[in-house]
Amino acid sequence: MRTQSRTDIRYRTYGEGGPKLVLLHGLTATRRYVVMGSRALERADHRVVMYDARAHGSSEGGDDYSYTRLSKDLLAVLDDRGIERAVLAGASMGAHTLTAFALAHPERVRALALIGATVRGAPEIATEGRTAALAAQIDAAWEAGDVDETNRLEAWYWLDGPGGDEGRVEGEARELFLDMNDGALRARSADLASIGAGNGDWVAVATRTGRIVVRAEVDESMRPRQLALPHGFGMSVPDGQGGRVVNGPRINLITDAADRDPIAGTPHHKDVPVLLEPATAAERELAERDSRRVREVAAATRG
Repeated sequence: MRTQSRTDIRYRTYGEGGPKLVLLHGLTATRRYVVMGSRALERADHRVVMYDARAHGSSEGGDDYSYTRLSKDLLAVLDDRGIERAVLAGASMGAHTLTAFALAHPERVRALALIGATVRGAPEIATEGRTAALAAQIDAAWEAGDVDETNRLEAWYWLDGPGGDEGRVEGEARELFLDMNDGALRARSADLASIGAGNGDWVAVATRTGRIVVRAEVDESMRPRQLALPHGFGMSVPDGQGGRVVNGPRINLITDAADRDPIAGTPHHKDVPVLLEPATAAERELAERDSRRVREVAAATRG
């Protein structure tokens, strides 16, 4: 779908008839991670629309990333699908977009679900009980450099819910969560094959500011010649032997601090031109060694 601002917005619709529900993802995510593979809404006879916000996933970028602009993109999606009123649910950036949209077009909103939105003047939320205990375990695992344990606990916290039993959510949803937390570069198989690489191989991503080596993951939902790297990796943690290890890609090495995101004010990590290259033998050996060392440190910490 092409908006009035001539930006190509990609979306998918699931289900036929029933209540109409539009889901919006957060900053740096994609529609793929809104419901983490769950088909519960579709099975409950909802008509579900999910789309990649501009400069995310398969959608094109642009010059304007204000919430006014993002809310206009949402309006375009609703119009394109012929949806007059819908239940709108969004997380983080998606929640802020929905707030702007609801204020501008209240007649198009059947209901709102805002997840993780920051509201000015709201009191700080204090956690307690099992929620506080699990959050403390996550912090402790991260401080100890235990990557695997942090990943496991975060899956429990965000998927199963801190008040539920671990493993309540299974299958594709859990696999997607863990894959997203693994730090792999996502690209189409054809783009990886163009440099002689495949799923699980080490590849290099280079820009004018730096070069990183990262493991590749095939994702055919990506657009041709588009790559995606996750945030939250590249942290240096103690290895228990007086040294340190780095977990995952350090994407700040390939971005320019002077090029800042107009929404978050952080260095621009979207629409960054990069060169995808085969990793050298030396780079592959070093990356594999570091990856193995991270796992060893995690296992030793748990033991």
